[in-house]
Amino acid sequence: MGGRRNPERARVMIQDVFHWAPRQFRKALDAGFFGENRVELLGGIPFIMAENPPHILSCLRTQLVLLALAAAPRWVVNKEHRLQLGRWLPLPDVVILRGPDSIYGTRLARSDDVALLVEAADASHAKDSGPKLRRYATSRIPVYWIVDLNRRLVEVRTRPFGKGKDAGYARCDIYQQDDSVPVELDGQEVGQVAVADLLR
Repeated sequence: MGGRRNPERARVMIQDVFHWAPRQFRKALDAGFFGENRVELLGGIPFIMAENPPHILSCLRTQLVLLALAAAPRWVVNKEHRLQLGRWLPLPDVVILRGPDSIYGTRLARSDDVALLVEAADASHAKDSGPKLRRYATSRIPVYWIVDLNRRLVEVRTRPFGKGKDAGYARCDIYQQDDSVPVELDGQEVGQVAVADLLR
């Protein structure tokens, strides 16, 4: 005999079924569950990341210009380096980590390893400027760039504050296509890069 359904209980059950723990997600990656797709875990939900030539080129260019300014062994500049941020395992487009690189042979990078993080946004700007931004701010990622390929500019976010839905960055500087962006690592400017060099 059927009874009335409880919508809240149903919602919780769906979340329990479809939300992955980081350990489960990493096992699925190791087993090839997602095939050749680039996948990140955001709040327990796996997201397949789209790839297109302008995005690929921007990530490559960003990595190359940052490599010229952030030398090893003090810094590690990497493309698509997975992070461990609680239940989130994002795969940022480019990241500058504190070295030496041998640290990351035994564990994933954590929030306190990150000096600067970059997301290139074409179709992903809403995610990069919304849930990802809040998670990066919650994790106290000190410098967060969004390379906006559609508007042809770079947003530089600094001074993270808050947690969860209340998290954000107190400062956002916008650099247009003809500008140069200062690269700040641990509070020091190590050089500048032209916005045009980061775009397709």
